[in-house]
Amino acid sequence: MSKHLITHVYDQATVDKLIENRLSFYAVDTPEDSHRAGRSAYGALEYVQADSPLQLLLTFQEKLEQGYTLNKRLPVTVMQTGGYGTFSCYMAKPAEAQARDFQAIKAEVTDSYNEQRRQAFEAHRATIVAESLERARRAEAKKAAEAEAKLIAKLEREATEALGGEFA
Repeated sequence: MSKHLITHVYDQATVDKLIENRLSFYAVDTPEDSHRAGRSAYGALEYVQADSPLQLLLTFQEKLEQGYTLNKRLPVTVMQTGGYGTFSCYMAKPAEAQARDFQAIKAEVTDSYNEQRRQAFEAHRATIVAESLERARRAEAKKAAEAEAKLIAKLEREATEALGGEFA
C-alpha cells in the first residue's frame, strides 16, 4: 500500500481555522492593516471617491441611507493636481452586508477546502493505482521469468535425452 499521508479526510478544525483567517482579512480596519495582511481589498470598508466635493457629499449621503458608516480612523482626503480633484473617504458596510459577506466567505473557504481535499484524494488514488500496477507488473514479470526458466530446463532435458544423454 501507499506510504503517503492521507490528506483528504475532512477536518472541521482546519476549516474553522481557514475561515477565521479569511475573516480576519475581511475585518481589517485600515488600508495599512490590509497591506500588512497582504491584501489590497478592504473587506468591510468601501472606498468612496468622487470628482467634486458635492458629488462626494451626495454619494456619502446615499451610502448613509444604505446603512454605511464613516470610518473615523481614516481621513477624508482631497487631492488636487492641475485643476482636477479627487475627494474620497472610507465607509464601513452595513451589518447586514457584512453578515452576507461572512456567509459568502465561509462558503467560499469551505468550497475551496473541499476542492483541495478532492484533488488530494485524486492524487492519492492515482499514486496507489500506479504503485499497485507496478507491483502487479513485477509479479507478472517474476512469474514469466520463472515459467521461462522451467521451460528452458525442460527443453534442455529433452534435448539432452534426444542426444543420447549427457556429454561424456
